[in-house]
Amino acid sequence: MRKITKEMVEAFYSFKPKSKSNTQVRVIRGKAIMYLFDNKIADLYKSSKGDILTIYDSGWYTVTTADRINGLLRVGELDYYQYQKNWEWFWGNWKDKEWKLPFKTMSFNLTTKRIVPRYHPT
Repeated sequence: MRKITKEMVEAFYSFKPKSKSNTQVRVIRGKAIMYLFDNKIADLYKSSKGDILTIYDSGWYTVTTADRINGLLRVGELDYYQYQKNWEWFWGNWKDKEWKLPFKTMSFNLTTKRIVPRYHPT
């Protein structure tokens, strides 16, 4: 994990606004949002069922995007990761090497460590 990724992920999970180089963490109405080159790649909010992390498919499949996403997943202690094969992005699972899904927006409950349906409070 790059130094900038580590710093920005720490700010994100601490709900602290921060901006460095091409990455920003904003906190809006109790929700932490991470942007890479002004594209939203993740948000985090507290719910009664646990903290919900959503990773977005912003359409920019770069090494930097992958580093930020995998940094968020690692620090969140999730069993999932993003990887690329034959120019396509996928979700992988450390516990089940056969498990893979095409990369798309996905939400995770950080308390249960499970994938959850996308839901955002208004």
